[in-house]
Amino acid sequence: MPSRPVAAMSCLLGLLLGMVTGVPAIASQSAAKASAATPRDCQSLLHQFDVAVATKRDPVKVAAARKNRDLASTECQRGNYVEGVRGLRKALHEIGVKPVKVVQSRSAMP
Repeated sequence: MPSRPVAAMSCLLGLLLGMVTGVPAIASQSAAKASAATPRDCQSLLHQFDVAVATKRDPVKVAAARKNRDLASTECQRGNYVEGVRGLRKALHEIGVKPVKVVQSRSAMP
């Protein structure tokens, strides 16, 4: 583990690099994953929800999750894939299902 002065210097250098290049040096992993959301991510999560919800029996949780699923689906249809994926993940968590991880192929990446 680096000493405090070394860690502080690394952080400072990262911030300076971000200021010079205009690219933030510190970004959360969830933000990076979310920024890469695609229509395929929406389709995969929608399918996962639709299959999983059929096995759930708690009507209150199912109703809330369906509402979030529908709102997220609308975001996906509008082309707002980041918000759509976020909403679909939330809906899946509400019914106790871990969202699938969609692996993007190299051809889908810019």
